[in-house]
Amino acid sequence: MSNPILGAVVSLRRNFADLPFDTANNEEAVRHISERSMAALERYGEIFDYRIGSSLTVQEREWMKQCSLLPDTTDEYPQCAHYLRRDGRLCLTIAGEDQMTLTAYSEEGDAGLCLRQCRALAELLADTAPVAKDAQYGYLTAKPCDAGTGMRASLQLHLPLTQMLRRIPQAVKYSAEQGMTLRSLGEGIFQIENRACMGTSEENLIRVLFSTADNLIESEKQMILEIPDAAYRAAEDRGWRAYAIGRYARCITRNEIMKIWSDLQTAEILNIGLPCGSREREALFGIIRERTTAEEDTPPEVQLAARVRQILGGS
Repeated sequence: MSNPILGAVVSLRRNFADLPFDTANNEEAVRHISERSMAALERYGEIFDYRIGSSLTVQEREWMKQCSLLPDTTDEYPQCAHYLRRDGRLCLTIAGEDQMTLTAYSEEGDAGLCLRQCRALAELLADTAPVAKDAQYGYLTAKPCDAGTGMRASLQLHLPLTQMLRRIPQAVKYSAEQGMTLRSLGEGIFQIENRACMGTSEENLIRVLFSTADNLIESEKQMILEIPDAAYRAAEDRGWRAYAIGRYARCITRNEIMKIWSDLQTAEILNIGLPCGSREREALFGIIRERTTAEEDTPPEVQLAARVRQILGGS
């Protein structure tokens, strides 16, 4: 996987005009939202799994957070529920910070596809009852900063050299100048997202998002020529350690697989000769982002470790 763009996520926030935005402790409002959501999903024509926020397993939470399908404020709303499309790439969250948050994820980084999928479901929801929308300001949301398009679009980028050479402040400053927010997720992975939602279109926000990301990626490529020997040796050591852990670990989490993948990918960027090719790295990344269920009698961390060993030829 040579593309530094690891995935794209688009979220649309919507609220029905006849119901309070804050649905905490308002069972009547939640019931209406749930009924309308189910009616819209039936017309959507695909299978969705229902999950209550409080009943999500540790593995489900870890996976949904990896794909940015789980809103950060989920735990603050006990009545929050999720309708997750069977392929794990589209999620409707209800009774959270906003009445409805529609989120689509693309492993290929296709934000346009994510937007189209969210819009299609948003239109079906709007057919069940009018949504809150102002002629001047656009869609109304629980937080004023989300009003307008009601859209948050983001990309996950693998920029290990930006972290290694401590260029994060410069990258954050540049992103802010373009109207974007850049934050580190750890392991050389960054998320870039639009800051403003008002006064522009969804398509233009996505265009600026990709333009900013492209410039950050180009800057990352130039850093290869600046790597000091000590940093190179440290990356080499991390790469070999990651390879060894992956080959022999008996218990491993998705987050640990992400670290292994990142260290192996960084080694490839710096032309460090590890016995691990692009096929193996892509297989590891696929484990991180796939929606899986562990065998009933096998702890998920044990099952994941076995799969990683198989990919890397371990024992």
